[in-house]
Amino acid sequence: MKDAAEKGYIGGKLINPLTIKFNDVMYDRISAICDANGDEKAEWIRNLIMRELLIQEERFNRMSQVWGGTKETSANFGNRNEKSPVAVTTELNDHKSLGK
Repeated sequence: MKDAAEKGYIGGKLINPLTIKFNDVMYDRISAICDANGDEKAEWIRNLIMRELLIQEERFNRMSQVWGGTKETSANFGNRNEKSPVAVTTELNDHKSLGK
């Protein structure tokens, strides 16, 4: 939990809602586990997601150590509107020369 707190996964105001739909079997299992442990469903699901985030981050860090740093990673997914560097290098400079 110390890692989760350091990364900012714990604490702060919960302001970003997310609707998750489950089939009956999954919902019943989640309800049974939460009822048995006295947990709220939302908190239990948040904890699962937090643990998975830590696992995925560690996996990414290990792979970046093996393969080296990369310019494009899933860690910078927020910059989706950037222009592709390929588009700049593959465009024709003079489109009039196509017909000649």
